[in-house]
Amino acid sequence: MARYADKTHDPTGDAMATTRKLQETRNRAAERKAVLDARRAEHDKLVLAATARHIEATDAKEAAQAAALTAQHDSDAALVELLELGLPNTEIAQLCDVDVAHVRTIKRQHHTATRPSTPDPGHNEESTN
Repeated sequence: MARYADKTHDPTGDAMATTRKLQETRNRAAERKAVLDARRAEHDKLVLAATARHIEATDAKEAAQAAALTAQHDSDAALVELLELGLPNTEIAQLCDVDVAHVRTIKRQHHTATRPSTPDPGHNEESTN
């Protein structure tokens, strides 16, 4: 029987040596894959953490915006109350540390909102029945 220099092509070669070499190769491949899987798992943790921080910050921002709107409404309502008590715009502005223009804006908005709407002269309610 002729011996081949390349044992991988030797039909008479040691089958156990080939099996052992194949197993070693598979073990090395498995180790490399484990390293890649660990890197991917760490990357996934970082992605999840960043995503969670974004969601938490967005929720906090939305809550803060809602609180700011509520505070603005309360502030404007207090200015309206001072206007209804008959205080002049300049005095309200000084007391509340706001610009007189803001007091005038609130006064106009309140006046527009509380002014009764005038009925359309061409509209007759009885004719709609």
